[in-house]
Amino acid sequence: MKPNVFLIGFPKSGTTSIYKSLATHPQVLAPARKEPGDWKDLSNLNGQGTDDYLALYDTNSDVPVAVDGTTRYSLNPLAAKKIKQFSPSSKIIIGIREPLSYLYSMAFQIEKNTGVAPDLAEILRSGESVWTRLNYVEILESYFHEFGRENVFVFTYEELKGNQKALLERLVAFIGLDTQEPVSEIVSNVSMRHRTRLHKSLYRALVMSRMSTNARLVLKKSKFLKESVIPVLREKIEGATFEAGGQKKRLPPDLERAYRDSYRDEVAELSDLLGVNLNALWSTKDFSYVSDTSSQTCT
Repeated sequence: MKPNVFLIGFPKSGTTSIYKSLATHPQVLAPARKEPGDWKDLSNLNGQGTDDYLALYDTNSDVPVAVDGTTRYSLNPLAAKKIKQFSPSSKIIIGIREPLSYLYSMAFQIEKNTGVAPDLAEILRSGESVWTRLNYVEILESYFHEFGRENVFVFTYEELKGNQKALLERLVAFIGLDTQEPVSEIVSNVSMRHRTRLHKSLYRALVMSRMSTNARLVLKKSKFLKESVIPVLREKIEGATFEAGGQKKRLPPDLERAYRDSYRDEVAELSDLLGVNLNALWSTKDFSYVSDTSSQTCT
């Protein structure tokens, strides 16, 4: 079968928690590989889809829902049209997060994955990284246009953090699943830090080293190892070596303000588009998205 629910992002908005929670519903097929899509070239969405991609959704069960959780589709403005051509009756789920909070969380994730902390100030100055700038309005409008607003579910990171159970109940109803079946609340991808220096060394040796990377490249030639064993092993290693509470590196105050200021019009337009007062929701004691030109009519 083809996936018919696309959890397309935005990154760092809680999509992994949503994906893993939905996977606990008996009517949902959610592969261990959460993000199988080729988000840059969208090659997996060409024609009927690539064999490797469709193999993830090959099942003998009669589950009605199959989920693709490639959040970085949200970084490609052509993805909505491609998904519509590939699986026209799909439901779309999109999470959004306050821009600066997203930026710090994404940078921290990159550091965790690579072992190297990105120089945010330099990256922002260069303007060369696609992940530093999210085009909320353009992307949302593309999905509204292709699928109709009734088939696009948008949630905020604050909703997930505030009441995940209630959010999951709404999502289950939106997708059309049996609402009487339980869905587990799973929290994933929280900010983490190494438990000790020893744990950090172990993680680098087991996951980040060249030997480990080369070994995974060989093992990934086996579909079973690639899709089932390797993700489980990495999750267990991370569970043993990390603990919650990682500290994110911050930009200088002037660059923080400039980054948020660059989103002021976008947040106002997004508030109007969704009918949600994100100007107020995402403002802090140090910064307010509300300005004289911002919309004040959202509820």
